[in-house]
Amino acid sequence: MTRKVLLSMFALSVVIGASSMHAASAASSAKFMVEGSEESRIQFVSKAPLETISGVGHTVTGDLDVDPGAIGKAKGKIELAVASIRTSVDLRDEHLRSDAWLDAKKYPKIKFELSKIEGADKLTPNQAVDVKVKGKLTMHGVTRDETATAKVRWIPEKGLRIQANFKVNLTNYKIEVPSVVRLKVSDEIELNVMLAVKPKG
Repeated sequence: MTRKVLLSMFALSVVIGASSMHAASAASSAKFMVEGSEESRIQFVSKAPLETISGVGHTVTGDLDVDPGAIGKAKGKIELAVASIRTSVDLRDEHLRSDAWLDAKKYPKIKFELSKIEGADKLTPNQAVDVKVKGKLTMHGVTRDETATAKVRWIPEKGLRIQANFKVNLTNYKIEVPSVVRLKVSDEIELNVMLAVKPKG
């Protein structure tokens, strides 16, 4: 076999290999979904001078479009039903859902629309990656840009496991803490998000 033939075969194999890698990369883009389950939850924590209050909402749903090989392009939306939030005190839960606070009847969902992921280019199977997640949070009829620190783990065949944390100020969302409870409820609320995101379809 001549040297020219060998070089031609080598070149052909490189082209075929590159095409295969491109196809694999394109095929890796996938759609994921969040279903309301015990695996997914959003915790709210208020740390005030006289009391720390914690509430958890489990009715979390949503869809994500993520390419593990290019996570910066990820898009999607996560929603939490306000009525699902529980603080372990029934009367307090009623107040939380009332029009004086989150107004669950008028604004039944808290929504986060993902716009950008920074801090990593791709996900490696079964390894946690630290990133910053940017998007628009809608609560109590107000939409604002927010940024969360997050840890994302991609488990092939099972989906994504996401832990995210950020803080919001209630006054920015037109929720005023009454003066009578100001020492028990903070304007600043910590949000701790845990999501089990499954492959869709």
